[in-house]
Amino acid sequence: MALPSPMLGSAAHDAMLDRTLSVFLPVHNAQSQLAELVTKTLDILPDLTKRFEVLIVDDGSHDDTPEVAHDLARQFPQVQVIRHGRRLGREAAIQSGLAHSEGDIILSLDASSAMDLREIDQLWRQIDRNHVVLSSFTKGRGGRIGRLLRVLAAWAQSRLQSRRQADADGGAEMIHRSAISPLGWPLASRRQLLARLAEAGYDWDEVPLFRRKKSAMSRGKPPTGGLCGMGGNSRNHSGGARQIGRPAYLAKIKNFALGE
Repeated sequence: MALPSPMLGSAAHDAMLDRTLSVFLPVHNAQSQLAELVTKTLDILPDLTKRFEVLIVDDGSHDDTPEVAHDLARQFPQVQVIRHGRRLGREAAIQSGLAHSEGDIILSLDASSAMDLREIDQLWRQIDRNHVVLSSFTKGRGGRIGRLLRVLAAWAQSRLQSRRQADADGGAEMIHRSAISPLGWPLASRRQLLARLAEAGYDWDEVPLFRRKKSAMSRGKPPTGGLCGMGGNSRNHSGGARQIGRPAYLAKIKNFALGE
């Protein structure tokens, strides 16, 4: 199923800036990395679109993840926190995110992935001509034939394999909200998603990314700056907040009012 032909030049750029983006961060016991993950994500998103939100889905953590998440929500109006009382798994976390988000485009990030968040823009550039864009750490995609062979192999394996399996590739999945219901997304594994895409005849692409060498999402000093995002989707929480570095993108979006 083909999407409409993409626009070119400045028109395409303006259209992408007007797209709304919801970023899901399913986490479990991520107290040591959550603040850096969120601030790095917020520093990148304004380069993609002026209308975005970040949903932290705490999947039953029993460390200080909930406190860190609420501190971030107090500091950044674009951040929402959703908490599961017990661990329900990635699929349930994404379903919770879908129920509390409004973005035209959904980006699901794996907090434990080796993906360098600075490469999110590569997925964003492809989503305008595909229903789904996936990150891939596999070297040498092998062109269209290689991709077709992987899809066929995934489809065959999904027919033989009934048990749930973890998605070994990790990374990121970007999808149009309109494609979520036909595909039954989220699915238990990347293989199942590839098989479903083949069955539905949807356009999709894989973007090869580099693995980062360190677990930290970024290097250097914490970013500083201001805020701008999707209005009406934020949840603020009362109480004292920890000191967390603010994203350095105020200069990029100074012409947009808070909450636009």
